[in-house]
Amino acid sequence: MAINLDVADMAQVSGHSVIVSNLAVQDRSLQVLSGIACPEWKSRDENVRREQIRLRLRHASEGLEQWSVAVGLASIGNDDTNFAFGTDQAVLEIENGELFLLVDAALAGDSTLSRFSYQVVLTVLQSKAAVTGTITWPTNWFRPVSGESAALAGVFQIVLNRRSEIPLQGPLGGVREVLEPLRAGEISGLTVGTETCQARYRILRPPLVTPLKVTVTTEALHGPGSIAIVPIVPDLDRVFVTLENPGKDGIDFYAKWYKEPA
Repeated sequence: MAINLDVADMAQVSGHSVIVSNLAVQDRSLQVLSGIACPEWKSRDENVRREQIRLRLRHASEGLEQWSVAVGLASIGNDDTNFAFGTDQAVLEIENGELFLLVDAALAGDSTLSRFSYQVVLTVLQSKAAVTGTITWPTNWFRPVSGESAALAGVFQIVLNRRSEIPLQGPLGGVREVLEPLRAGEISGLTVGTETCQARYRILRPPLVTPLKVTVTTEALHGPGSIAIVPIVPDLDRVFVTLENPGKDGIDFYAKWYKEPA
């Protein structure tokens, strides 16, 4: 029976990260997934035991062209016995449109294979899997120097976060929202008007079946008070995508000012 791990569970995988870089070849990207898997597999057998460790990467397989995998022992232990440790083979598997990393591991002696590192490198054809929307603000709060997307470089910080909730202690109860930044968005279009400006943004390849939230911040807008970038409808910034619907459009924001206290 395989040992099943999931990058969405921080007790099972530490430091999972994804880097995406557009290649010079049109409509292709280079993607790197890496982290530390924590199987905590123990053996008390002097004979070599073999087990398959199955890591759910929470990454869509759509558009996958080529891949390579590297794994390495990161944390092992032995209680003064003959031993063997091994990560003998690592391959990618596709199941229901998702990527899984399969690692054939070996262990012998009074030993523990606590952690191993992994790095998955992919070349991928770009797809429509993305979170997209707009950011609108009054032109007199900030007027871009041109109508090109590059005019907004560094103006907005657009982040896709993994969202979770922690119950609060005490008589009032409730929950506290916890956000873990996953990846940054980019400006894909800009319209400069007399009264308002509107930027279009996109966040490519959001992780599947994971509670997400988009946040937008800025220090470049100057209005009559403190400014925040908020969704046009409460909780519209919460996102959940699936294999059947890997993209989400219409996650729109606007700039709102709050009157300074007297």
